[in-house]
Amino acid sequence: MNWKQEAIDKLRNYTVRKQSLNTLPAQLEEVQLRQQSLQAAGGAGRGRQEAMLLDARVYQEELERRLEMTRQWVRAVEDALAALTDEERLVLDLFYIHPEPDYIETLCVALGIENPPGVYKRKDRALRRFTMALYGWEEV
Repeated sequence: MNWKQEAIDKLRNYTVRKQSLNTLPAQLEEVQLRQQSLQAAGGAGRGRQEAMLLDARVYQEELERRLEMTRQWVRAVEDALAALTDEERLVLDLFYIHPEPDYIETLCVALGIENPPGVYKRKDRALRRFTMALYGWEEV
């Protein structure tokens, strides 16, 4: 496994994964309301209604698992980022998490570096430390 590439993928997906911590609870609430509605309904078609209720329960359990897995995933990334210096976090943020146009120039100014190769060296060092904080090693 290429741990460094895995770390890069985590950084690139961090923002959307963190956002899902807001959307997953809303989906859970919706499926719970659907279950309440199905339980309250009565009359004909009881077999179909029970099947729909069972589907809703399975879906709810899957959403709960995904929410917990996402919480753990985000926590791991945040813990690894917390192990870095402010400068290292800034570099990784602009390279992978929130890239913006001209981010190399932005980093040159912010870090007081005159040439882009110096920024890339700092990025490599920051990525290495992040990978080690996340996985305990970086080598393939």
